[in-house]
Amino acid sequence: VSGPIQAACINGFTNECLVRFITEMAIYEAELDYVVGELRSAAGSDTAIVLGTYDNPVPYCFLKDVPGAIQLGALILEGSPDGALDGVHDVVRRVAARHDASVAEVFGRLGAGDFVGGGDCLHPTDPGYDKVTDAFLAIVAG
Repeated sequence: VSGPIQAACINGFTNECLVRFITEMAIYEAELDYVVGELRSAAGSDTAIVLGTYDNPVPYCFLKDVPGAIQLGALILEGSPDGALDGVHDVVRRVAARHDASVAEVFGRLGAGDFVGGGDCLHPTDPGYDKVTDAFLAIVAG
């Protein structure tokens, strides 16, 4: 989801960017809804399903120096503050609600040292993954 949006929006919020943003979120929602629906059908109503949000790795990778990139990363994940644009997390929360699943909220939990950084603008380090795991365990064990 983030790659096509970043490519279309990294140089500014144009009409092309807006169309790509909305299109990618719609595709993501349809695909995630299908997968979680199939999982719910196979697992039954008594099985816990936990989806997770993500944190913004952009402040910790090479993109941090690109003007607006950190804000774009947050927009892709959390959507716009006024609610006009849904982000990945809005989609995750909606799909989870439709399929009686929980959401492990990870956004805002990771910081410096929790991402690989450098040219990798995606993956946490082992301590970062520990924080993600803790968010899931809190729900499953809860």
